[in-house]
Amino acid sequence: MSIKLVVNSKDILKAVQTVGAIVKGNHALPILDNILIELQNNKLVFISDNLEIRSKVELPIESKEEFKTCVPYKLVFNILKGFPSTPIELVLEKMNLKILSETGTYIVPLVDTKEFPESKEKTTTDTVKMESSQLIDAIKKALLFTDKTNATNLHNVLISIKKDGTKIVSTDGNVILEYSMTAGGDEKDLIISRSIASHLIQILSSHEEVELSYSDSHLFIATEGKEINAILSNSTFPPYLRIFEAYSPDKKLTIDNGIIAPAIKRLYALTDQNNQTVKFSIKENIVELSFNNQLQKYEAKETLPCEYTDEEINIAFNANYINNMLTAIEESIEMNITDGSKPCIFIAENIRAIVGPINVN
Repeated sequence: MSIKLVVNSKDILKAVQTVGAIVKGNHALPILDNILIELQNNKLVFISDNLEIRSKVELPIESKEEFKTCVPYKLVFNILKGFPSTPIELVLEKMNLKILSETGTYIVPLVDTKEFPESKEKTTTDTVKMESSQLIDAIKKALLFTDKTNATNLHNVLISIKKDGTKIVSTDGNVILEYSMTAGGDEKDLIISRSIASHLIQILSSHEEVELSYSDSHLFIATEGKEINAILSNSTFPPYLRIFEAYSPDKKLTIDNGIIAPAIKRLYALTDQNNQTVKFSIKENIVELSFNNQLQKYEAKETLPCEYTDEEINIAFNANYINNMLTAIEESIEMNITDGSKPCIFIAENIRAIVGPINVN
């Protein structure tokens, strides 16, 4: 018995690539190097599982047949990515998957499904519905401020759900970023790993409704034709609210991000590992940015218009931290400052961030 299906090569490639993003390869359990394929209810379903994340994508297809098997992810992906956008035929047989095009035939061995992890059933969960574009934007910006080396416990992202809204928070120990969304639900702090956050960006599409459900141990994300089931981290997120509340800045500078962000980027391009300090000299309606490389004997300066009427103040920041923080902001920003020795709180629409200064002579 064999089952024949006709699909567009790019549609199936996208589905395979999306779920396959969490397949790490060289896994202790070889079955996890495979993806599960199910044919049921006029849907072709692709599932991957790395024991932390289970990812599922459905493609509508005209078939009353039912079939379930596993195939090696890397092999299937490498075959599919070589095709142009064209109809191809999939033939599911007892031992093999055949991929047929106008010019070629590829035969992929099937893998027994009995060792593939079972789906984690939803227990009693609370649910929040939100716009995918905002969730994607929040997570992308949060990932700018996670420890990419996993050398510390600061590689996680916090999803803090309250009745009046949801906050996405991250910190790499140098910058704390908080992104606020209006969608709210039953109070819960969900801590997800950087790998889960990254996969959410890959699987979600813009301008669709996302259903985010959560229990004490799992996060469930569902959109049309896509599902993610992920294990929540049991680590503790830093008490970031206390850090914000510890400072009460009394000076405010307002500046268009379209002015300051390019200037910081230009100065940052001149820095090196030994010197990334950019000085802010703030005067009435003027902020002067400067960088000085004494070793190489060159310097740079930018003088920018702003709104500021308080006393003169000098403060310095790591250019890398400021550059990343400004990347997360698109509109006018407020810099809330106490003095040159205390952290500065940056505020923009939906976002606030706290950045510590650098002490300079």
